[in-house]
Amino acid sequence: MAEHFGWPIPEDTTVVGQWPAVGGPLSDKLIAVSFDAVSGTLSLRGKSVAWCTHGRLTADRIVQDVNEALGRNTVSRVVILPPEPGSPVPVPAPAWVPYAFVAAAQAPREDARLADALRCQADSAPHEPTHLFPSHADRPAAVPADVVRAKAAARARADRDRPA
Repeated sequence: MAEHFGWPIPEDTTVVGQWPAVGGPLSDKLIAVSFDAVSGTLSLRGKSVAWCTHGRLTADRIVQDVNEALGRNTVSRVVILPPEPGSPVPVPAPAWVPYAFVAAAQAPREDARLADALRCQADSAPHEPTHLFPSHADRPAAVPADVVRAKAAARARADRDRPA
């Protein structure tokens, strides 16, 4: 309507308002927050830490896509803002947890078939034989330091006396 009557259109409303059409599927994960027409900075907020990282990695491509869609060099840079404070932050699993279990835990709850398949895959993965490792109860008590020193000295004498 503004174009029809010849009224000036503020660029910040144009860029932020057209972000869902310009951003495509990315606009679901990176939300346009503001646009500064003076500096040409488009501020996007990621829905998660992962999408913020993805936005930072593809910021140059986002600038190109927005400028191509708008038909002029409106956006000069993209700033990715962190997720909202209430957004859940993923907690990394400990290093000893197998990847299959982590993936199964992160699988959507409504897709039980995927979780079952991942659990089955983890169960069929090769495991270390437990019979080769003594249990905590079967481990010998700590060896006194004097015994260790005596064995090391005997080994050093044997190595020294061995013919070359």
